[in-house]
Amino acid sequence: MKYTGLFLLLLLALSTTVHAQEEAPGNYQAITAENLDQLIEIASFNCPGDMLYSAITSIHNNTVAYYCVFDESGDYDRIITIYSLETDEVLWQLPAPSTLANFHLVSDDMIILDMQSQIQVVTSADEMPVFTVEGIISIQLSPDNQLLTLAVGNYSAGNIEVYRLPDLEKLDQEFDYEGVPTIGLSASEHGLLAIGEGLTRIRVYEIGSGNIIMDRPGTEFEHEYPYEPFDNFIFSPGADRLLVGECTVIQMGCFGIGLTLFEIESGTILQTQSFELETSNFVGFTDENTLLIADGCYNVLSTLTLDDLSATPLPVEIEQTCLQRASAVSINQDGTLISARDYSETETIYRIFGIPH
Repeated sequence: MKYTGLFLLLLLALSTTVHAQEEAPGNYQAITAENLDQLIEIASFNCPGDMLYSAITSIHNNTVAYYCVFDESGDYDRIITIYSLETDEVLWQLPAPSTLANFHLVSDDMIILDMQSQIQVVTSADEMPVFTVEGIISIQLSPDNQLLTLAVGNYSAGNIEVYRLPDLEKLDQEFDYEGVPTIGLSASEHGLLAIGEGLTRIRVYEIGSGNIIMDRPGTEFEHEYPYEPFDNFIFSPGADRLLVGECTVIQMGCFGIGLTLFEIESGTILQTQSFELETSNFVGFTDENTLLIADGCYNVLSTLTLDDLSATPLPVEIEQTCLQRASAVSINQDGTLISARDYSETETIYRIFGIPH
């Protein structure tokens, strides 16, 4: 795929409306359960069409990437725009492949395109992808965007490969899996990897040594369909706890979520909780104890407190739809800005929320 047609990209960018607020970006408070009432909209980006099944956004520091599809006389132009909230300008754009499932903004000038069975790494300085891997089952980035894990194989067995970003150096350690893998990854300074195999086993590794530091035969939730994999893994910011989300009620989809919080050192269960949620998308932490979660049918955005696993809806105006995707919500590394897709039948709106100092 060659990244040409710069003039076309700039022309299409004029069709995307940007609405910025008066607050100067770049200086925001960490979002916690205590200051949610201060959350305001910082900026928004409008694209034509509702993009119900394909909205994607990713935010890194004060830079946001968002996906638009332009219908030009039946010819669809798929454009990813990387926009600086700090300087209020488009940094660069690239055409997106029709197979795009998700993307991850690693830095202002690097993005990872997830095309389900293949990933490509693209930079602003290159017309062609600088890195490609085939046969991908799952992809996970560490919260600090310093580590990348790829599950390579099939849905019954394979290996987990770990790369250091942004130089894409492959680490010596590889980790195998059996069954549909769920991956959790801690920040690079902690260097922990969690692998779930179906609903039958949870392992936590120290990446550098390859040693297993936690090994459990799953959680205590009962399942009508035990072949369903875990939904989500996420480490606490201090990497001393692991939160696991799984579907517990299946009725033409998932309509019940079970949460289990483990202490990694001992492998003991600290807390469990059940919610009537369609999904348990763990977006990212805003502080040591507050996790942003996204759900498709009820409270689209909420914060989850690790101490008691209680959820508090965010007081922001986001229309709800039962087909919300995990890729439609993103949070930056320091937990100060949220990018979320708003539902509309006529257009796609990506809203940026934060709390100015």
